[in-house]
Amino acid sequence: MRTSLLFLFTTACFPAAYTNNSGRDSDDTANAGGDTAADTASDTATDTATDSGEDTSVDTGTDTGTDTGTDTGTDTGTDTGTDTGGLGDPDFTVGDVWVSEFMANSHPIDDAVGEWIELHNAAGRDLDLKGLKIGDTDPTLPQVVTIDQHVLLPAGGYVVLGNSADKTKNGGVDVAWAWDGTLFQLGNDGDEIVLAKAGTTLDAIAYEETAWGMVKGVSVQRDEDHYDAAASNDPSLWCAGTSTFGADAQIGTPGAVNDDCGK
Repeated sequence: MRTSLLFLFTTACFPAAYTNNSGRDSDDTANAGGDTAADTASDTATDTATDSGEDTSVDTGTDTGTDTGTDTGTDTGTDTGTDTGGLGDPDFTVGDVWVSEFMANSHPIDDAVGEWIELHNAAGRDLDLKGLKIGDTDPTLPQVVTIDQHVLLPAGGYVVLGNSADKTKNGGVDVAWAWDGTLFQLGNDGDEIVLAKAGTTLDAIAYEETAWGMVKGVSVQRDEDHYDAAASNDPSLWCAGTSTFGADAQIGTPGAVNDDCGK
């Protein structure tokens, strides 16, 4: 009988689920403790994906930097090329260049700006007249000027040299090179025209007003069939021009084929 009473007392005071007041709730399955296990696994997977995207961005930045470096290198190259420069042969000799026409007594243009000499190229090749000397044979007061720049005299062609290259003053003549009028002049009544280069006389003319039939404002022209040394001093192989040129109606053919002398 005592045993039955104790059992009843015990079952009436405590719920069936609570079995030990010092233990854990039997229905609480949560892990309240710390995870002390170490992750010792290694990531052995390989990234095999391919980046197939294209970079479509545009670089719109502006390079504003300044090159402040100094070129300290030395040019050791050798220039082996030949400078033709569109110029002709600078080496020519007797028979290559001739006086073909000249204006010694210009009118109405003043002689100080109206004198000129025309040269003809009989060499068959272009010539560069730089270094050519033009003078006279006066033994007491010789006059001479030297062409100090490149002047092209084309093969078979003509070029005009004078004491003024200003077409508004010289009568409208295309002068390729102008000499200093204080150093060289053409006498109206007679004088000489001597061409020389490197000490060699290429052509020499000695004219005289009456014998050569010189007239103011009219050029004197060589017959086109007589480019030789003998003709240079034979007035019968020269004649007065007949063609008009320039606004002042002077007579001659500066820079062009001479009028027919009929010789």
